[in-house]
Amino acid sequence: MFDDILAYILPAISVGTVLGAVFTVVLTFFILSLPLRLLIVYSNNYKVAIFCRKLADWLLLFILAVVVLQSLSASIQASLYLLSDENVFIGMMERVIAALMTLPPFYLIVKHMVNKVEFYEAKHQKYLEYFILYLRSFKDDKKTKSEKKLMKALKRLYYPFAIGRPNEFMPQQGAKRIYVGEDWRQVVIELQKKAPLILQRVNTSENFLWEFDQCVQGGHLPKVLFWVADYQEYAQFRELIASKYGLVFPELDARMKCEQVFYYLPDGSFRIYALKDDQAYHDLAKSYLKDHPMHKEQYKDYLYGRSWWKQLGLAFRRTYDKHIMPGVNRWSWIGFLCADFYLICQPIKWRILWYGILMTMPLLCIHANVSWWYMSIMYGLLSLVMGKNGRTLVWVSQKWESVALFNKSVHSRNVLVVILGIGRVLIGVGIWFFLLFNPFGWDLPHFPFAFW
Repeated sequence: MFDDILAYILPAISVGTVLGAVFTVVLTFFILSLPLRLLIVYSNNYKVAIFCRKLADWLLLFILAVVVLQSLSASIQASLYLLSDENVFIGMMERVIAALMTLPPFYLIVKHMVNKVEFYEAKHQKYLEYFILYLRSFKDDKKTKSEKKLMKALKRLYYPFAIGRPNEFMPQQGAKRIYVGEDWRQVVIELQKKAPLILQRVNTSENFLWEFDQCVQGGHLPKVLFWVADYQEYAQFRELIASKYGLVFPELDARMKCEQVFYYLPDGSFRIYALKDDQAYHDLAKSYLKDHPMHKEQYKDYLYGRSWWKQLGLAFRRTYDKHIMPGVNRWSWIGFLCADFYLICQPIKWRILWYGILMTMPLLCIHANVSWWYMSIMYGLLSLVMGKNGRTLVWVSQKWESVALFNKSVHSRNVLVVILGIGRVLIGVGIWFFLLFNPFGWDLPHFPFAFW
């Protein structure tokens, strides 16, 4: 009776242990990474900043591994103390399996808490084909709330990318950051040519005026969205471009007390869009595509314009239509052989939720006497889904900058999937040999080898 009660108490203790471990990892990382932060801020050098960020990633992984191992050790000691001798081994194996299965989502949660925006080196620009180039003054990076909302709206088109400041440790939420070094001007010129869409936050700084001048000289103004957050600064900008280029931009009503976006229509006129509420942010992408049907047709392979559930249905079609790019839909042997790790390691939308549901199945099999063949069937179905539709699920889960980047990301994450799969097999073989030879002479119960 006491063991049955403990069988339900120990999972609750494990949940509390995980939450405490998350807090410990985040707090420890922020304390130990303080020297790296100071070095980035005061060096003001791109190369130093990139090195420190890579070092911070390894530091986070090391702290995470230490905390997980300590939590696992404490959980095993609790099993040894609380459970009876005949259930000690089963309790220990449950803790080991739980630690192995919890490690990937645990890392994702902590990584998201520490760094909410992805950042890239200059070499990433070769993968950029379908993206939004966000141009602004570095002084506007402090205004994070409006940037976060606008970037979330524009992600329905493409992911926005911006040049990162050399002295920022971790960027705030908003556009992804590319750290390109001292030759950032040449990078901006190349990205302006490649980007199907350019977002400019209007100001009168010297660097922004140079970026606008490059748009004029390159003939990129028809694909620019002008974002006005400061009406006084916009009035100065409007006078400058009228005198220098003879361009007449629309006069905006400052009494609206909200930010506005305007862009060129195909006939050369302007569409002014007021961001007066959350719904306006949400509808901005729809309005732009409605005004530019040729733009939507040209990039239809990356502009779905559909809800997640419709995209999910698209990923599970037996015959894939024109919205799935060539080279995406292929059978995945890694997804078939390691379906659960493939699900959590690849950037599939809501993967932690799906993974959490999958993890409850073994618990049901243990505590509710649900037969193991049911678990095997469910895992077999998941293997077929990840093998047949795993790559397309990854594709529709987010907007990719190019097919080449998609293939590179899937391949690199598959390496982690293989490592976790091999680790699971080795642990399983170790358990089998432990049960076969019983080196400690424990009074182990007899049960089939159906741990996995």
